[in-house]
Amino acid sequence: MGKMVIAFFIIFNIWNLNDNSLTQSEEKIFFYLDVDELPQFNKGNVFEYIYNNIEYPDQIDIQGKVIVSFIINKEGKVEDVKLEKKLFPQCDEQIQKIFYSMPPWIPGKKGGVKVNTLLLVPINFSIQ
Repeated sequence: MGKMVIAFFIIFNIWNLNDNSLTQSEEKIFFYLDVDELPQFNKGNVFEYIYNNIEYPDQIDIQGKVIVSFIINKEGKVEDVKLEKKLFPQCDEQIQKIFYSMPPWIPGKKGGVKVNTLLLVPINFSIQ
């Protein structure tokens, strides 16, 4: 089997939120388009981190896209990982595992204050 290539892109203008924020247990969650500073992965390139940590099932010849939504909280921790578009159970489980095991991020900011930020990332699985 060839080398797996994973392409990553941040999706813009996917959701139109009425209030431009969500509320979860009294804490506002800002959509990534509504923050002044996006969260930053603290350990280099987040996409390299995902690529280096994924275990693509050898016996499966699946190609397609997984869309992941997740929150970077005010402390920089990954929370509430959801697969908005699933591909195959083993691929989906791998992605969730990787996101929950990520080291802390630098939180997003709005008005100079750290905020909870909702991000969306599509991940393309392909065999080459």
